[in-house]
Amino acid sequence: MLARMTTVFLILASFSRVTSAATVTASSCSQTAVQAAIDSATDGSIVSVPAGSCTWSAPVTIDNKNITLQGAGHGCDSVLTPNGHPPSACTGTSTNITVTSPTAIDVWDDSKPVRVTAFRFNRNSLDDATIWVNKHSSALSDKNAAGWRIDHVYFNGNARHVSVNGARNFGVVDHSLFYVPNGTQIMLFWARGANELDGTSTLSQLSGNVAHSDPISLGSADAFYVEDSEFYTNVWQGSQNISDGTAGQRVVYRHNVVRGPMIENHGACSGRARGSYTFEIYDNDIYPYDWNGTSGYQWSSVRLRGGTGVIYNNRFYGTWDSGAGEIYFDNQRSEPSTVAGGECGAPVNSVCSASSGIDTSIGGRSAPLCLDQIGAGPGAIGAQAASPTYVWNNVNKGSGSANDAVTPRVDTTADDSTFIQANRDFFNSQKPGYTAYAYPHPLTSGSQTTRPPATPTNLQIR
Repeated sequence: MLARMTTVFLILASFSRVTSAATVTASSCSQTAVQAAIDSATDGSIVSVPAGSCTWSAPVTIDNKNITLQGAGHGCDSVLTPNGHPPSACTGTSTNITVTSPTAIDVWDDSKPVRVTAFRFNRNSLDDATIWVNKHSSALSDKNAAGWRIDHVYFNGNARHVSVNGARNFGVVDHSLFYVPNGTQIMLFWARGANELDGTSTLSQLSGNVAHSDPISLGSADAFYVEDSEFYTNVWQGSQNISDGTAGQRVVYRHNVVRGPMIENHGACSGRARGSYTFEIYDNDIYPYDWNGTSGYQWSSVRLRGGTGVIYNNRFYGTWDSGAGEIYFDNQRSEPSTVAGGECGAPVNSVCSASSGIDTSIGGRSAPLCLDQIGAGPGAIGAQAASPTYVWNNVNKGSGSANDAVTPRVDTTADDSTFIQANRDFFNSQKPGYTAYAYPHPLTSGSQTTRPPATPTNLQIR
């Protein structure tokens, strides 16, 4: 809620100064000064945070305001390479924030666009996220939610750095750097809907039911976009990923450089929620974690356990494990040990079958369509439509010059091939009629989008 004008003047006098009608400058990079500047800002304002190094022991909150929170830079002015270590290049001007609280920035974003840009965050914690973008619980299924943007930010440390929650809370992460030395889950996208609970055992309230009731919208603004960003880690461990997500998430990864962390998602076998809904993964350069400029080894890079979409024009380098490979499809509910071992929470803790009550029998298929598996489309539990995934023009370039074709591998630890089959659930060919969404994302330039709405025209995008 906007403060009364008298309160605004008192806050400005003690914490910040107004440099123009649309800019509020915090008196320092401290958490209290930045929060005061945010509180005093009106819709359309830029909240400018000066260069410096500060420690935040509590988050700042942006509550349903159309503002840009703008630091002085992240300090990484050099062009980085896949075999370089980003911190060695980060010597430029920065607003350098060390985060000791679970979250640095809480964004409550129901109907107004928000932008966070030009910061460096140092944080080592899996609690919550460095930037947490939420929708107010009373409007989780609002189909007119505004678009958010996180750009030109350097995220440093073994932490979850971006979490987004909301069935229609879409936006873009762009031109950002993620350096997670020991590997972990960097982003989490959770697209739950109204009146849905986290951890319920009631089918009708599984998070993601609302998201799965909408049509597939590949090539549109209806997704979480990650583009023109760089991801680095120094080790391999199974939990490291660029992002994870479930509950009907729609996500697009494009034009990124990746060294080490996987692009990953969940099916309907985790967190008592529906699985991921759609994915678009294209035009990325993907390297093993130990790439030295000519070689390196990786278990997998694109590991998908549910949903439908497209994977194309990606360039992989180095050597990839014969059991997983560059692109790896998995169906955890075909594995009795996984289900019995507790990885699938009730009420989806059953092996996929026609008698499960949650999977869909479709004429002509040799096996049921498992709930939210690879190649599953829209629909209610037990009445889901098939929607194949399409994979094309992905290559392994070895140490730089080869162009060996890359096709998906299906998990062989259980009878996944019964449920995930080529030429039925996925095709190694171009998707008919598919067109990618405008690139760069319109939110990066202030251009108009149908949904989410555009950023305000009075903001200058740098």
